[in-house]
Amino acid sequence: MKPQAILCTCHGLPEPAFERACTAGAHNVKTCFQHLGCLPQCGDCAPKVRKVLGDHIARQSNGAAGAAPLPTKPS
Repeated sequence: MKPQAILCTCHGLPEPAFERACTAGAHNVKTCFQHLGCLPQCGDCAPKVRKVLGDHIARQSNGAAGAAPLPTKPS
């Protein structure tokens, strides 16, 4: 099993914790931490948390866009 990457060293929070916060409705760094029951401290993890948020949003967008394309009319 692959070790979990710690994104927030101040709180020892791994990447999956932030992914779960995104799934639960977090939409920025502050709300991610609120979902996890703490507040950001030093801020070093903020860029990594933003990346997790961005990846989550991209997966959601791709899921919506992943539907079969509409057929085109023959020319």
